[in-house]
Amino acid sequence: MAKLRTTRPGHDLDTWRDSLVDAVLPGTRPTDDFWPRFDRAAPLHLRAAMGLASVVLGAPLCALGPEARDRWVQRSHKLPVASDLLEVAKVVACLAHFDDPDARAHARGER
Repeated sequence: MAKLRTTRPGHDLDTWRDSLVDAVLPGTRPTDDFWPRFDRAAPLHLRAAMGLASVVLGAPLCALGPEARDRWVQRSHKLPVASDLLEVAKVVACLAHFDDPDARAHARGER
């Protein structure tokens, strides 16, 4: 999937995806190599759905603070298409969360 880039700093697909992941699973920050590996390994339909969710939902979230993001996500869950895109983002957020070695260790009870 081609990278969506603009000339404005912070206006690119990875920034929007990070913003969306943090909005649906607060505190989750994908590791530096998560998105390149996701783009290579995820099935096409998941990459496409996450790309659409990031552009439609993630881009507007970049300008909001944590509380406003939460309210926005809660309201968006009531909209037919947005709720489906948020479900995709939740799945990807879980993948990003457990991609972190500390999160995996904690889940295994090693920390």
